[in-house]
Amino acid sequence: MNPVVRGDITVSAFLDSVGGYRHKERRNILLDILDIDLDWHMHSISDGERRRVQLCFGLMVPWDVLLLDEVEIPHGMPAAPKYNPFFPGHR
Repeated sequence: MNPVVRGDITVSAFLDSVGGYRHKERRNILLDILDIDLDWHMHSISDGERRRVQLCFGLMVPWDVLLLDEVEIPHGMPAAPKYNPFFPGHR
């Protein structure tokens, strides 16, 4: 696994390092949907929390094409409609 996502860095600093400050509105929506705390430290969170942070990382920037491999919906199927704005053309 990438050492950055296991290092002693806050979620806030990690997301800002990849443009979180430029896409603050999308980032904040994803933080709410995925139940992520910006004060978490990447080295001390569970694997499930780390996957949620990485999913936020992937969806934070609007992409024309984004390939996701083996993505799990963290909150189950009832939460799936919440993700629709992040997948244009997906129904």
